[in-house]
Amino acid sequence: MIRVGVAAGVLAAVALAGAAWAEDEKSDEENASLWQKFSACSAAYQVNAKVKDPARTPDKAKSMAALGRDYETAAMAEFRRERRGSVSAAREGVRDLVAANVRSFSKKERTEVEGFIEACPQIEAK
Repeated sequence: MIRVGVAAGVLAAVALAGAAWAEDEKSDEENASLWQKFSACSAAYQVNAKVKDPARTPDKAKSMAALGRDYETAAMAEFRRERRGSVSAAREGVRDLVAANVRSFSKKERTEVEGFIEACPQIEAK
């Protein structure tokens, strides 16, 4: 039972660190792990997909949401690779970090979110 508590504490600390990375535009992105970057990008795409825009087609919004899911999947794979974690630990860690970043990006202007997306690292095609 203690191991579960320690693991949850570590994941919470990582999630907080990741959320801080997404909020601090001047932070050194090189210090964030790739799974944290992918998680932040997932959140940015999710938030941007929900922006109401009369010029945006429903297919474009669906495409952005799908990209957000692709980044989340890539983040989970990278979490497992970097941390040698289980599937469930990766799912929990990434989803917690994505949720924290969604809250952060939801408070930002659309142009800031789009600027963040432009700087996202590429994920490999499936």
